[in-house]
Amino acid sequence: MGLAVGLAAVGLGWWLARIGVMPIEKVVPVQPASNPSPPPAARQKPPPPDALEIPRPQGPSSLPRPPAPPTRPALPVPASPFGDNPPQEIAGIGAALNMKAGELEIMSVLPGSPAERAGLPPGWLVDKVDGTSMRDRPLVECVQLIRGPVGTKIKLDLIDPQTNERKTYEVIRERIQLNR
Repeated sequence: MGLAVGLAAVGLGWWLARIGVMPIEKVVPVQPASNPSPPPAARQKPPPPDALEIPRPQGPSSLPRPPAPPTRPALPVPASPFGDNPPQEIAGIGAALNMKAGELEIMSVLPGSPAERAGLPPGWLVDKVDGTSMRDRPLVECVQLIRGPVGTKIKLDLIDPQTNERKTYEVIRERIQLNR
C-alpha cells in the first residue's frame, strides 16, 4: 500500500508540475512506507544559527525608515480667569471654592479674611450670591460674582449638606493677598 501511495503522490506532483502549479524540480518521489526515513548517519544536521549568513542592506537609505509613532495631542490647559498674569491681590471674601456635582462648595477660608470673620463654615454649599443661583454654573463665573469692589457687601445664601440647614451671611469684600 505504501508503494501505491508513493506512486500516487508522484503522479499528483507530476500532474501539478504539468499544469504549472508546481515547478518540475519540486516533484520528489515519496519514500515507501517500509522505509519511512533514511538511516541516522544519512541525516544532515542543520547549521548552527550563528553560521547562517543573513544578507544585510548596503547603505543607509536601502531600507525605508519606519513611520514615526503616533503622537497624542497635548491636553488643553484650562484657561485662567486672570490670563497670563495672575494678580498678587484681589478684592473678595477670602474663601477657597470648588464646584462639586454642580454645587459651589466652600473648601476653606483664609485666616483673618472677611469669610472667616463672618463665620462662613467650610464644607457648606453656596446656594445664591446676591440672589443669583450658583447651581450648575461654571466655577469661574461663580468666583467672578463673589469678587467685587473693596468695601462692598455681598449676601451669600449657604446650605449645610449634612442637615440641609439654610443660613444667610453678609460679607464685606476686602483686598486679599494671594502670596503670603
